[in-house]
This record gives sequence, C-alpha cells and structure tokens, in this order.
Amino acid sequence: AGGCAENLVIPATIDGLPVTKIGFGAFYTAWGIKSVSLPSGLTEIGGYAFGYNWGLTSVSIPASVTKIDGSAFFNAKNIASVNFAGNAPELGTDAFIGVATGATANLETTSLAGFGFNGDLFGGLMIRGGVFKAPILSGAPTEPTKSTSATFTITGDDETTFRCSVDGAHYLACASPFTVRRLAPGDHTLRVTQAGGKGSESAPVAASWTVSELDAPRLTSRPALKFDFSTRITTLRLNATSDQSDEQNPIKWIEYFSREKRPAANAPQNPKKIRQYGTTVVLPARELAFWVRVKDTKGKWSGWYSTKK
Repeated sequence: AGGCAENLVIPATIDGLPVTKIGFGAFYTAWGIKSVSLPSGLTEIGGYAFGYNWGLTSVSIPASVTKIDGSAFFNAKNIASVNFAGNAPELGTDAFIGVATGATANLETTSLAGFGFNGDLFGGLMIRGGVFKAPILSGAPTEPTKSTSATFTITGDDETTFRCSVDGAHYLACASPFTVRRLAPGDHTLRVTQAGGKGSESAPVAASWTVSELDAPRLTSRPALKFDFSTRITTLRLNATSDQSDEQNPIKWIEYFSREKRPAANAPQNPKKIRQYGTTVVLPARELAFWVRVKDTKGKWSGWYSTKK
C-alpha cells in the first residue's frame, strides 16, 4: 500500500478478468493516495479497503457498486464528500466511520433511490443533491375564521427555496412568513414545496381552512328622527355597529328610503339616497326617511330599520 500512486486508477480488468471487488484491506494505510478512480464494473468495496487513507478528500462511487462493506473507509479522516452515481448500495456497519465531520453524500441525479431525503443521513453522510422532503407548514386557522387573511410559517432545509400555490393557482416563489390576503368566504388551501439545485423539488405539504362570512352591520338602537318644520330638514341620529373580526371594518354609508312601505331586503342601492355615515346625518331639504340601513367597509348592508316610533 505504501507504494501506491498519488492518483490511483484501478483498471476495469486485470489479466483479462473484470475487476468487480476491491478486497479486504486492499489499500489500508495507503496515506499517499490523494485520488482514486474506481472502474465502472465494480460491484463491491471490501472492509477496510481504504482505511486510514488520509490523503483522500473525496471519492466517487460508480453506479455499478451495490455493496460497501463495514469500515471500508475507516478513519479516512479527510474525506469530505462521497459522490454516488447509482442507487444506494448496501452498507456494512460503520462503512464511513471516521471520515471528516459533516461529510456529504452527493447524488448525481435526483432520481437515485434508497438514500432518503436531502438532509437525512446515509451511513453518517449528509445527503445532498437528491429529493427534498416536504417542508413543515404551520399557522393555518384551526377553526372557521372570519379573517380574510392568514399568515403561515414555513420551515425547510438549508439552501432551499419555497414555492407556494393558493387555491390551485400556479406555484410561485415565496418566503416565510407567508401571508395570504383578501380571501373570499369559503374553503381555501395553501400548498408549499421546497426546491434546490438540479431541479429537485419536494412533494407539496398542504394546509386547508375556511373563511366564514362576516356578520352584517346593525343598528344598536332605533333611529331617532327629527324634522324641522321651518327649514323642512330631516335629521337622523344613528348608533350602528359592524363585525370587527377581520381587522377594522367601520360603518361607512347609510341609505334612507322615503316611502312608508318597507323596501325589499335586497333592494338595489339608490345613489341619490346614500349619505356618509355618522351618528348624526342631515338629509337634503324636503327629504323624508321612513327606513334606513347601514353599510360597512366590507360592502355588507344591514337590514332596513324603521324610523317610526
């Protein structure tokens, strides 16, 4: 082992026979090896085959390798990356024991099987370049809410980007915390994936919740009406309240109806009869108000209230 070349190339055949296995302890304590090239037909790396190879900083495992025996890279303490071209081989006990702290298993493509997700450990090596696990999503309302916005916390792996889809829309780049706004009443779903290099993207994680209708505004007392016979001006005194569940939602408008017969609940708005809301509302001269209703900033009307005592 001591006479091995710095750049070790193991041939695909020796004396016409294919090299399919590196035997037990084949290059044990070969400190001078700085790089190694393994043949594409190799299927097994024996125990302690590269033990104490302190000159190695990385090694590439061909796709043909199906087994790496126990302690194959025992105390090869400077190996910081192991590159895999094929599916996960069978690992013996402590196959990579003693390599550099934080050493990674770098996958050639995201389609390789058997390794687990990025961030998981494979034989003590941190997996990189594979498939990401779904991020963790928190913050969804647990009960129906009247709020038309919701803020979520997204937790994922390092060096990834998040992509969000609201109610089936296209996925777009997003960040944590992520807020959705101006939601209509009904059911809603947020889906989030995390993605990294080489086109790797996780399966989505989803959160669903329901936005309830805001309550309609209402008057808290009967309207007070005063008519000045000298000026023929009507003054209304009103006390109204609105649903404040979704941030501020003050009363914005009043509408009055000048006929005695009660208007329909869904009567269309009459712009000529709409005034800005106040606790005191003065109508144009000669205008009467037999009925009034109020509207909040969310566009919801109250029912009609009689001004008669």
